[in-house]
Amino acid sequence: MFIRIFKKHYFPQLLIIGITPIILWAVAFIKPPAVVVTEFDMPIYTNLYSVVKDFPLLATSLAFVAMILNGLFLNYIFTSNKLTQRTTYMPAFIYYLLVSSNYQFMTLSSVFFMNLFLTFALWSFFRVYNKKDSLEEIFTTALIISLGSMLFAPTSFFLLWIWIGFSIYKTYSLKKWLVSLFGFITPFIFAIVYYYLTDQVVEKMQWFVNTIFTLPHIYPINKPIHVVYFAALLSLLVPSMLYVRTSKQGNNIIYGKKCNIITLLLIISFLPMSYLMAFSEFSYCYSVSLSFILTIFFFAKRKILYSNIILMLLIVLTALKIYYTFP
Repeated sequence: MFIRIFKKHYFPQLLIIGITPIILWAVAFIKPPAVVVTEFDMPIYTNLYSVVKDFPLLATSLAFVAMILNGLFLNYIFTSNKLTQRTTYMPAFIYYLLVSSNYQFMTLSSVFFMNLFLTFALWSFFRVYNKKDSLEEIFTTALIISLGSMLFAPTSFFLLWIWIGFSIYKTYSLKKWLVSLFGFITPFIFAIVYYYLTDQVVEKMQWFVNTIFTLPHIYPINKPIHVVYFAALLSLLVPSMLYVRTSKQGNNIIYGKKCNIITLLLIISFLPMSYLMAFSEFSYCYSVSLSFILTIFFFAKRKILYSNIILMLLIVLTALKIYYTFP
């Protein structure tokens, strides 16, 4: 049922993606969770946290609106780049399921902002390909990653995504590598100047270095629902990657390269994910890339009944995960 709607029926899709997030986030509006804080938060986020921590309903409302808009923008990125059909909202629907799977994270967090910046970085990096002079796009992409790093320090790992992505695009110009580096360090230069003028430069630099090089604490995922949920996603990941690889064979080179960029984004996501083991929650790290990969899986040519069953199981697991993370 769901798969056929997302393939062929435009207006029912709008109804589904409008109602689904409201249903999933209803518990958060009834009893707003506390604003999330981690040991890897950077000064910009800590300042924001000090403002909104006493207004949990406001934080949840802002996160909800930003999530809705980000899902629609992400869907636009995939459709405008001809990675998915123009009439589908399946990527947005899956994105809403992935980022709404934990009640405790239905609010603002530094990881939430990392997710938003990744969406814009993906949009910018797609524009690099097949453009003769792409220095502006490369600088912008690195700048976006850097701004994300100034809220959640492990976001800086996605600079590797840009550099490895150059090899996928077959971009070996030293100038472009340097531009990406300059784009990344530009916000930090302004931050250093500000902290120098306020006599905080040594303290803040030491804080950043200690934060980014602090090894994450590895905790076992002890809640059964977390184990079942992540096991289900992993079991979907392998066949989904195979379907993505198969889909590249029937499309042009541009499609294949952009699929590889998304796959690389998912792989690099495992690095910041490792810093969130204590929270047993990683959805904001992988949702941008996995929303596309799972769309390809659900739209694959096979009996539509099987796809509907698997999607319904994912929806049920999401609802159960929300229920069991509710205090």
